[in-house]
Amino acid sequence: MSLEQLPEFTLFLDRGASVHLLMSALRELGVNFVRHDDIFPQATPDTEWLAHAGRAGWLVLTLDQNISYNNLEKAALLSSGVGSFVLVAKKLNGQRIANCIIKALPAMQAFAKHTTRPFIAKIYADSRVLAQPLA
Repeated sequence: MSLEQLPEFTLFLDRGASVHLLMSALRELGVNFVRHDDIFPQATPDTEWLAHAGRAGWLVLTLDQNISYNNLEKAALLSSGVGSFVLVAKKLNGQRIANCIIKALPAMQAFAKHTTRPFIAKIYADSRVLAQPLA
């Protein structure tokens, strides 16, 4: 797979998305990413790291489907100006998570390139990437 490397395309992997097989695949493809635990303690509130990711211009990748429904976290996401991708497929093991995200990368890059931040996009098991309404 050949990916156009966009300079503004750096993924911030939250605690749940820091799956070893996914990180290995991203490294192999040369995708820029930052792991939550490389910067923040485990117990850092989502509102804090979301704000940091927004300031840094990173795109959040999370497996936490509740982040777009929790009012405090959603408010932090919107006020931080962050773009976020939420894997909404359930019961995937590490390899299937990695496969799904890697297959979705071109759609994620296109979405991020053509969508004004803040945004929330869902990634489905078949690797489709669709916008979630913010309201």
